[in-house]
Amino acid sequence: MLLPYVWPSFGASTTNMVLGWVANAPFYFMPLFVAYGAAKRLGGTEIYAMLVTAALLTPEWVAAVSEGTAITVFGIPCRLITYNGQLLPALLIPIIAYYIEKFLNKIIPGIVKSLLVGSGTILVTGALAFSIVGPLGRYVGDFISNIFLFLGDNVPFIAVSALAVCLPWMIMAGMHTALSPFMAQNLETIGYDAVIRPAFVLHNVSEGGACLGVALRTKDKEFRSECLSLAVGAIVAGVTEPAIYGCNLRFKKPMFGVMGGAAIGGVVAALLGAKAVVMGYSNLLAVLPMFLNTAWAMFVGIAAAIVSSAAITYVLGIDEGTNK
Repeated sequence: MLLPYVWPSFGASTTNMVLGWVANAPFYFMPLFVAYGAAKRLGGTEIYAMLVTAALLTPEWVAAVSEGTAITVFGIPCRLITYNGQLLPALLIPIIAYYIEKFLNKIIPGIVKSLLVGSGTILVTGALAFSIVGPLGRYVGDFISNIFLFLGDNVPFIAVSALAVCLPWMIMAGMHTALSPFMAQNLETIGYDAVIRPAFVLHNVSEGGACLGVALRTKDKEFRSECLSLAVGAIVAGVTEPAIYGCNLRFKKPMFGVMGGAAIGGVVAALLGAKAVVMGYSNLLAVLPMFLNTAWAMFVGIAAAIVSSAAITYVLGIDEGTNK
């Protein structure tokens, strides 16, 4: 929240405390949201996956972990680790629950399905979640977060630039959505995101910069106005699909401007130390609340991305016949 920065006394109020709880709740309970989405996509029963995932977040389990209580499930020892804000356990649990439910539906007679399928799915999935699936997902998730931490600390300019360059094609393939949960996990695990969110922001503004380059090149006044509108949408609102399909991909060459601008902006922002500390939208208006103390570095990177993507696009030129 920005209010404590401009109104210091508000930071000590109970209102700020309550609003902080509201803001932090999505991170702590993120596994529940992820479990619901994964179960829905698989076609399983959402409540089974959500119930087992919620069990990993209960205060009793958190207390047992903090106290070092030895816990076993059917003789299998449980690793004493917490799961708040963790992504992969919440993705694995719905998969396990889906196949267990599917198997039980095949072997249990119809007359008792309603009674035994749900309870059996929850029982088996719950046991596996605490003993095997949860720890496995936690360790893999921490490993991935450590990779981002290593890249952000040692070669941030390479990591941010490479991801920003790939994002236009990832967005067209729908692959970019897979990265979003890792942003939240980075914030929960290491306290900041120095790679994914900066790359998203820089890609979006580079799409807008390329549209500006096309606007400067085209002789069609009506299309120039459309390109300027697409540029504003990409830069200010972070909506890039119209810019991609309505302008940059159509002319092909502007895509080189997008990638070049994103790469240059990534180098600049990373070298200056841009780090997102809260979740938000990948647009110009959200930079200040997302990056706070390093927002200035992000703004410099954004300026570099917009100018360079527009310049590269303008120099490469466009084929006006493509628009017709």
